[in-house]
Amino acid sequence: MNRPSAKLLLPFILGILLEWYFPLPYWFSFTSTFIFLLLSIFAFRFKTFFSEALVSFTLLLTIIFFGIFKTALDTQLTSQNNVSHFINPNVEVQLIGTITNPSSARKKTIQLVLDVDSFKTKFVQRKVEGEILVTIFNKEQKQNFEEQLLYGKIISLKGFLEQPPFARNPGDFDYSKYLKLKDISAVCFVPSVDSIAIIGESGNWFFREIVFPSRKWISHQLDVFVGGDEGNFLKGLIVGDRSEIDNEAKTAFINAGVMHILAVSGSNVLFLILIFSSLFAALRLPKSISYFAQCGILLFYIFLTGESASVIRAVIMGIMFLSAQYFELYHDNYNTLAFSALVILLYDTRQLFDSGFQLSFAAVFSLAYFYPKILSLNQFFNEKIRKNVITKNLWLVFASTFAATLGTLPFITSYFERISLVGIITNLFVIPFSGILLALGATVLFISLVSPFIASVYAATTIYSTKLFLAIIYFSGHLRHSSIEVQLSLIDSLLFYSALFLLFNSFSKQFKRRIIIFGIFLLNLFLYRSLYADLQKTKDTLRITFLDVGQGDAIHIHFPSGENILVDAGPRSPSYDVGEKIIVPYLKRQNIFHLNAIIISHPHSDHLGGVLSILRA
Repeated sequence: MNRPSAKLLLPFILGILLEWYFPLPYWFSFTSTFIFLLLSIFAFRFKTFFSEALVSFTLLLTIIFFGIFKTALDTQLTSQNNVSHFINPNVEVQLIGTITNPSSARKKTIQLVLDVDSFKTKFVQRKVEGEILVTIFNKEQKQNFEEQLLYGKIISLKGFLEQPPFARNPGDFDYSKYLKLKDISAVCFVPSVDSIAIIGESGNWFFREIVFPSRKWISHQLDVFVGGDEGNFLKGLIVGDRSEIDNEAKTAFINAGVMHILAVSGSNVLFLILIFSSLFAALRLPKSISYFAQCGILLFYIFLTGESASVIRAVIMGIMFLSAQYFELYHDNYNTLAFSALVILLYDTRQLFDSGFQLSFAAVFSLAYFYPKILSLNQFFNEKIRKNVITKNLWLVFASTFAATLGTLPFITSYFERISLVGIITNLFVIPFSGILLALGATVLFISLVSPFIASVYAATTIYSTKLFLAIIYFSGHLRHSSIEVQLSLIDSLLFYSALFLLFNSFSKQFKRRIIIFGIFLLNLFLYRSLYADLQKTKDTLRITFLDVGQGDAIHIHFPSGENILVDAGPRSPSYDVGEKIIVPYLKRQNIFHLNAIIISHPHSDHLGGVLSILRA
């Protein structure tokens, strides 16, 4: 029974992947799961007549097919009344539904998530179901109206229902896929706030009266006592609300290699455990009351921060850590991590393909695996350096940052298409500093309940500390060579992880027996990669790609002999440059860093606007 959660998780994930990439009908996967389950029960019941390997094999197949079946249920089954079946972007519809995620304001729009109950056009009226993302054009900027669009409000609206946009060009962000992972079936555009009416109230009492008012109160207090970019950052740090952090700031965080700071996860949960365990110990509460109270607070924090995979993972691991202490049981990091992944994937297998899930679990696994190995390298340091308090703590932070970076590198390059060159150094300051800001922000919130004046004194310290923190990130993120653009393929990622495994286990006595197998595996990957590249060269054909750049044209032509030319370069405006945002990223994703020619069909701005950015790149 060594790490049972991990033994269940791995075949379950294999089943999810098989169904995701090679879909089977859900009735087939259900039948197969049922048959293998009966075989497993039979083999276990009469295990004296069967070998242990056969019993284990039937159980393994049962778990794999259950993963296939659960994924089929999550991805294939949609109700006949789902709102996505009634999309017609040319017809105005009237929808009635309940707000499940309250409004967030942008420049001239308001966005919210609506659970639709009723669908009506001039010709059709029927009951429907499913969640949609509603965008309301608020040209008059009626702020008081936005504040009325709260969780649980039943609203009626008139707008245009559309399919979420797919990836417009090869390698582009697939917004439709992203919304599907969030269980959102369609998008709706409402031309004016006058097309919306609040007609009632519904929803879960716990969310309506406690969760969302608490989140709103925290945001309001941070606006009042801190405000500005500092307040917006603290909202992201404390409750995961990043809606008011602008794109320039997010880019600086990515370039500086500290985007993880904006993801509410383990450090927040650890901070909560430290605060309340210390508080309950000071109040001399019984151990049982302290345990159950902390578990309740952590579960509430999941809902407060928007139920992201990283928070759920951190809370489950936090509760298991507290449970191990309370029941005096052995606590294993790998088993705890696997158990939290199982809980999330049993609820929704699609979470496996969510960036937050992947980055969070990759970071924690690599911390558990690589951190002790990197930390042990301090034995090669001078004894004086090793025992110095400052260098010792710096090495602790470096080891944890480097370990997390190693584990998440392929995922980071996949989602952000860049690697930060200053991230390791920046994190030496940012990680402990963010913990101080988290403590200061929480202190301001707690004290504001008692004394607004004292809270404002703490807030002043918080503001200047946050200013300094953001200045460090902006400086690091805007350095000329703070990051490089890289995107690893699946083969590259496998090579990377295999090389890491070899590197960190090459001195292990147990590993020396298996090093030949991993060496052969690495050699196969290299051979496959070179063979694939040779096949691509020999089978190369003329390829013409028409890029979707909106108004105007951009056409990439790749010749069999290897030359690349671009015909037209799309438009450019003061707010959006197609060359910078679409064409250059597309060419880099295709590993094209040299163009033999650019042809401009005629000198109109929507055909030559992006040329400047392409030439610079």
